[in-house]
Amino acid sequence: QYYLDSGLKIIIKEDKLSPVTSFFVWVNTGSAYENNRERGLAHVHEHMIFKGTSKLKVGEISKQIEAHGGEINAFTSYDETVYYTTISNNFIDIALNILSECMHDALFDERELQKELEVILEEIKRSEDLPSSCLEQMIMTNSFPNHNYGLPILGIPDTVSNFSRDDLKNFYNKWYQAKNMKLIVVGGADTEQLKNKINKSFNRLKSNNINPLT
Repeated sequence: QYYLDSGLKIIIKEDKLSPVTSFFVWVNTGSAYENNRERGLAHVHEHMIFKGTSKLKVGEISKQIEAHGGEINAFTSYDETVYYTTISNNFIDIALNILSECMHDALFDERELQKELEVILEEIKRSEDLPSSCLEQMIMTNSFPNHNYGLPILGIPDTVSNFSRDDLKNFYNKWYQAKNMKLIVVGGADTEQLKNKINKSFNRLKSNNINPLT
């Protein structure tokens, strides 16, 4: 465990027997950090982060990872949004480059955003049709009536349907800072080689002054 000069926390667990390595970027921001105008905005980032950067066109991120036998995905919770990929030890450079690009240079293409907002609105509808999801939301709402934990992680249709690219960029610039993230690496990649590659790829992350979250 160590920190980059920017404040990014790095945790590496090497397993020499593993032929693959998994990378997890934990952003210490989830739905609990949203204000009334932002309900569902953390979750929208989960959908949009992999939709392209200045160097990676729409669709190219998943294409590159999958072409090298890997997988890439993300999830949102109350206190964090997590982006992760698992790939062969031979291709860790690709995973590091893609994750670092997305964490500092996501474009949030307006056309892609409108498509994804429709997808998320359908996701909200589906969750309202699932008894298990409804029960979970009832428990949280009654357990935390005066806290953001009582509100849906997916957001509400009124806010989600009206998000703009500017809303995403403002949230991204505020929270997606090196001091507010962790990079966790587990797998067969050599630790010393990893440290050098991480330093080169993740040194581009912003490190503006924000209050680090625990």
